[in-house]
Amino acid sequence: MGSDKERLEDLLEFYNQWPDLRAKVIDLIDDPALRQDQRSILRSMMHVVDCVGPADLQGNQPPSSGTEP
Repeated sequence: MGSDKERLEDLLEFYNQWPDLRAKVIDLIDDPALRQDQRSILRSMMHVVDCVGPADLQGNQPPSSGTEP
């Protein structure tokens, strides 16, 4: 995620991309260059994000473009 093109702009975008991002986190966890405490942090972060669901994101929707239904 080095370029601005890859930057996630909000929580909803992050949530929508989480399946792909999760696979990248698993790759990071498997990197032998990481210390055990770093792996533990990533596992904890992954667990927390896995617990987030659509109901948790209500109120974080981008503003609608037009009239309300």
